[in-house]
Amino acid sequence: MQALIRYATLAASGHNTQPWRFVIGDNTLEIHPDYTRRLPAVDPQNRELWISLGCALENLLIAARAVGYAPEVTYPEKSWRLAITSNMASSRHKRKVSPLPPLGFRIPAT
Repeated sequence: MQALIRYATLAASGHNTQPWRFVIGDNTLEIHPDYTRRLPAVDPQNRELWISLGCALENLLIAARAVGYAPEVTYPEKSWRLAITSNMASSRHKRKVSPLPPLGFRIPAT
């Protein structure tokens, strides 16, 4: 899971703020916004912050599929809980994963 988080953190983010926090659970990773990294002067409505979270989520999904997971994304039902949860159970216990396009290997490993 730590390696997947590393790839997620390589995502683009507004003004390189990297406004995310990850919580590791049993077969889940949660992405939470880190409001201490918000930029109210240039992003007063947190639009770029949420776009950045989406970029991190996409990197996480690409990396997870590349190593054989079948991630499923769920969003919270209550608006006050601002977490994005991705079920990271192994694809051996899930439906077969479609082949990963070469994009999975385009995430820079620096």
